[in-house]
Amino acid sequence: MTSADAAAPARPAVDELLAGAAGQRALLRTMRAHVCTPLETAEAWNAFEATVLAVHARLHDPFALVVPVLDEDRDACRRELAAVRTACDDAEALAGCVRALAADPYDPEAQAELARAWERLS
Repeated sequence: MTSADAAAPARPAVDELLAGAAGQRALLRTMRAHVCTPLETAEAWNAFEATVLAVHARLHDPFALVVPVLDEDRDACRRELAAVRTACDDAEALAGCVRALAADPYDPEAQAELARAWERLS
């Protein structure tokens, strides 16, 4: 075994984590208010983030694209953010922010809206 072999990520573990992240993302994109408590919603989001971070740690590449975002995802994010602005309650705003970020986790506006939603519920 060479040092390059030792540094290479275990591909099956990475593939399993990627599949897990995809499943978590799909679930988060359907998150509805009042189905989960705000704490459960936060735990679900944090679990998704932890899975993505675990993939990055195993790839040893901070620039690896773990969560691909397509134009349709960006459009979904914008639609969800528009709905967040007219949400009737804080729980719906939180769920909308999570759906927006699950569509496009890199969107800074969605990240800021999520931070505001957490603050209102804390």
